[in-house]
Amino acid sequence: MADGPRTGFHEHVTRCSAERSFRVDSRAYTHVGVWRGGDPMSKRTAESRVATDYRLSRRQFLIATGATIAAAACATPPAGQGAPTGGAPLGTVKLSAWTIGPDAPSYYRRDNLVAAADKLNAKLGSGTNVQVDATFESGGQWGDYLQKFTLAAEAKTSPDIILAGHENFAPWVGPGYIVPLDDLIAKYQSEGDVKDVIPTLWTAMKLKGKTYGIPQDTEARPMYYRKDLLAKMGWSKDMIERLPDAVKNGEFAWPDLVLWAKEAISKGLVEPGKGWYSRPSKGADIYMFYYQNGGEMQDNATAKLVITKDALLKHFQVHADAVLNDKIMTKTIYGMDAGKEWHPTVTDGKVLFYNAGTWTWKDWQATYKVAEQSLWDNVGFMLIPAAKRGGKP
Repeated sequence: MADGPRTGFHEHVTRCSAERSFRVDSRAYTHVGVWRGGDPMSKRTAESRVATDYRLSRRQFLIATGATIAAAACATPPAGQGAPTGGAPLGTVKLSAWTIGPDAPSYYRRDNLVAAADKLNAKLGSGTNVQVDATFESGGQWGDYLQKFTLAAEAKTSPDIILAGHENFAPWVGPGYIVPLDDLIAKYQSEGDVKDVIPTLWTAMKLKGKTYGIPQDTEARPMYYRKDLLAKMGWSKDMIERLPDAVKNGEFAWPDLVLWAKEAISKGLVEPGKGWYSRPSKGADIYMFYYQNGGEMQDNATAKLVITKDALLKHFQVHADAVLNDKIMTKTIYGMDAGKEWHPTVTDGKVLFYNAGTWTWKDWQATYKVAEQSLWDNVGFMLIPAAKRGGKP
């Protein structure tokens, strides 16, 4: 077995598109805003020669669109004020909104709604004033947040708009906590930012053929990698820059990632257990390795939840091998403090491969004081490699 990587790389590759990176069926999570049912209200709630090239020697949010908020305003005229024919109600229209998020970038889930009202007011003119009273729970617990909405909905005191995940639709549609938005979406499809929503995201907004939310933000969870460490192992600049394409085309698969992580450790470029860092806590990032191995969570014909046992076993084996057999991931990864240990370790360049959300690119700059140019120079990102070469990431 030769030392280091092969330097050749097949030319027939294409750059992964943004749409592909953020598609719902690539297992990204989408936060949305939804409207409450019953009384007017609502809630918010990634050839044989090619195969050897990389081997190791062998968040209903209203999208800041005035049109959608205008529809809400028209549906809830202020007390004592009737809506003029064909227009918005006169006077002040007050809407309430709940949002939640783990960090500073998440504040935009709230601020986007406020900005949308400003945009709408400018369009409507002086006759109507839309006010959005939006709250944000920083670092709040999703379980408590969702329970609070359920209790408020039962008591008819829930907010007009709520940020939630699309997975929350099912338990809310039955009791009428939220209402479908298809008519409003169709009415304002050509206005504002509604027309700019990535088409594939709408699938996640639907339940039994009806649309219950509008995409607010979508969370892609890529695999990051250190360009500088790959270069120290003999990778050419061209190979490093085109790694995302190799992953997309199934030329660089999970076994390759494991081999290169082990190589980095054997060469002393990273410490044992720091070839790959997964997410240190429960979350969507973990599901990707279940899907990577052919797992499914829903039977499309019956809409019932399912578990693919073989894929689940392989999913567990990926992590067991990483920790116990290949030793590319530390035993202490699960439960590791993200802010005090996980992020400082990866931003210091001490881990070769690591999973994190797209928003962390900015968070690493703001919170961990990594210069943006340093990130572009030393860090790359790609889809989660397929389970085997030739597979789909």
